[in-house]
Amino acid sequence: MSRHWSAPTVLDAEDSERLLRSLEKTCSAEEMARRVAVAKRRLAEMGVGAYSPAARAAEKQASRDRDAARLASGEVTPQQLRDENAFIRGPIRILSFGGPPRRRKSAK
Repeated sequence: MSRHWSAPTVLDAEDSERLLRSLEKTCSAEEMARRVAVAKRRLAEMGVGAYSPAARAAEKQASRDRDAARLASGEVTPQQLRDENAFIRGPIRILSFGGPPRRRKSAK
């Protein structure tokens, strides 16, 4: 059995309180502080930080401004910019669209 707790991506306030109460029962304040420090260090090593909606909005606006400047200068065409910013890039081939899945013939 794993000793580590798997956290969901986002904890709501109730889950956070429940986790904190459970940790307080199993370790001292010093141990909890050590665990928090280790977790923060590991997240920092992975490049994970606190999410800031304002910072993300600023990043997106800066990207839009760069795109507008490139378009205005003629560096890229509107189609090239759409291709660069597309979620799925390159030619797309639809392998199946609707209908039941094909079944393999059973080996006899």
